Amino acid sequence: MKTNLLFISKMFICSILFLNCNKEVLELSKYQKEQNAINEIRNIVGVNSIITLIDNKSYQYHSNFSTDAVFQSLSISQLKEVYFSLEDKSKIKFSTLEIVTISDSNSAITSLGIKSHDDFNNPLKPGLYKAIFKGPTSLYSTSITFYIGNNGEVVGTPAANISPNYYYDPYSFKAIGWSVITFNSLNSTSQFSIIGSLSMNVGLGGMSFNIISKDIIFDLLVNSNDGIVGLR
Repeated sequence: MKTNLLFISKMFICSILFLNCNKEVLELSKYQKEQNAINEIRNIVGVNSIITLIDNKSYQYHSNFSTDAVFQSLSISQLKEVYFSLEDKSKIKFSTLEIVTISDSNSAITSLGIKSHDDFNNPLKPGLYKAIFKGPTSLYSTSITFYIGNNGEVVGTPAANISPNYYYDPYSFKAIGWSVITFNSLNSTSQFSIIGSLSMNVGLGGMSFNIISKDIIFDLLVNSNDGIVGLR
């Protein structure tokens, strides 16, 4: 009887030890999986970006952009496409210029006319404009909003935004700094820079991560005589 009790006790202790070891192995495996995914993302976005694991239930991604579901994350290949296109802005081209009409009564936007820069009666009249840039990827477009003053110069505080070209939205851009706006009255050209941080969501290995990349810089040139906006 004592032998049986001793045997059962030993088996019980061994079972506990086995379960604890198995739990530790699983936790180590999960941790290693997270670290492998983070390292793969880090190879794309660099050491200065902040990478955080987020709730898997809130974010998903899909490469086919199916219209019957909502997806809030990029795939790893899409992340690479977006990030490298923002690193090399030489391939991001000026597309269209929008003139924004503001109501005098409540300062609300009442209409938005979309035109190419060739459709405007140059030089640009004083008012609020939005320049849209596209390429080299179809995953997003960049817009810069600015105000043209009475002398053709850019005045006030320009704004920048990165918008998805699909209904899902894995991006969030926040401007954190602006340069002084310089104006050349001889050719009616304004130059300025907008510095911001870009938040992106990416799905990898059954997990979802948020990436914050700082110091995304847009160097702008606005020629109000020709209605052309350049991104450098």
